[in-house]
Amino acid sequence: MFPGTVRDNLREAAELARNPEKDLEAEMRAAMDLAELDRALLGREGDRLSMGQKQRANIARALMTRPEVLLMDEPTSALDPETAERLADTIRRLSVERMFAVVMITHRLAEARRASDFMAVMEAGQVIEAGPTPEIFGQTENARLRAFLESGRER
Repeated sequence: MFPGTVRDNLREAAELARNPEKDLEAEMRAAMDLAELDRALLGREGDRLSMGQKQRANIARALMTRPEVLLMDEPTSALDPETAERLADTIRRLSVERMFAVVMITHRLAEARRASDFMAVMEAGQVIEAGPTPEIFGQTENARLRAFLESGRER
């Protein structure tokens, strides 16, 4: 979060994106709703939010720029499993509703399986396999990748 309130963060994103809205407050409320964040938090300082609220506020801030692609690096890493699952569902829903691509880096196998249509698996900075998610999880012939995927099945 940038210093200031959630409202300050959303306003800054709109200004950086050169996205002047006739009714910026309405756009902010809509972004909060889309990110499933209580509008009452618009006036709260960013450093006074929970981790889950911060992640959602960051999504609302990104939505203010009307992205074509949303890049996310471990967006659920600091969240408990239930909150992480809800956030991943929100991201996936928003990508469909707002028609933008999401590029997400994650080490959580369950999250990768649930949130993606296509994935690339990297090891030591190299892509070792890429393709539709069901094929990676169900049909990979790479023995090391198969062992890794099977190690996370119960998570």
